[in-house]
Amino acid sequence: MQYLLVDTRQRPLGTMNSDKVYSVGDTLHNHDAQGYTVIGLNGFKQMSQTPSLTVIPIKAAIAS
Repeated sequence: MQYLLVDTRQRPLGTMNSDKVYSVGDTLHNHDAQGYTVIGLNGFKQMSQTPSLTVIPIKAAIAS
């Protein structure tokens, strides 16, 4: 399935193909290896529309 990745202001971040069904709280990595946490599911009831995932970036741990 193809997903549209959007930020919290509904701005497109890119698309991603995956066979996985995502839920709020899941983490994912796009083709650029950028990590995201899913915070919202959009458009899954309208089958004519590409479903989108509202995501926030995962911050990398700071080495000490």
